[in-house]
Amino acid sequence: MSSIRAIRETFRDPIHTGKGGRPRLRPWRHVFIAQVVKRYERWRVVATERRIVEGTPARVETLRHRSQGGGMINTADIERLNATFRERLAPLARRCRALARYTLTLHEGMFVVGTVYNFCTPHASLSQAQQTTPAMAAGITDHCWTLHELLSFHVPLSRWSPPTQRGRPSYALKRLIERWCGDHG
Repeated sequence: MSSIRAIRETFRDPIHTGKGGRPRLRPWRHVFIAQVVKRYERWRVVATERRIVEGTPARVETLRHRSQGGGMINTADIERLNATFRERLAPLARRCRALARYTLTLHEGMFVVGTVYNFCTPHASLSQAQQTTPAMAAGITDHCWTLHELLSFHVPLSRWSPPTQRGRPSYALKRLIERWCGDHG
């Protein structure tokens, strides 16, 4: 049950009221949670119960069918993804010498591993005819990317906007605004 609580506490957005202090958090509206509970006897699974914790059965079934195809609610996909992250990102392993000293390092590492997983790693379960990545299956790309292609892909920077502040802007800030936003905007 702690994982359900963690999901509910993680997938929330702040409600900004304009007042001071920490904003109240509202759970996301369209989060559906299905759970697989296994009962063990002598280190063997003897029973499996599948239950819907959040959402209507019809909606959960529609989403499950869209994402998994046939079959039933299972944890194999997320367990495989978690194992991939633990394998490829040392600080996530249970016991390792590499520590995540900074949260940002772990955060950025998760993005790199996830991107490689989706764009560069073919998955046998997606297609028997050709090597297919999750990004290809989702229609985001038409080919399996190489690591060099991924890491050299140019991502344009977002448009710079000056910081908001009270009072009159300094001359230095005015020069920055003119330099970065003057002729381009």
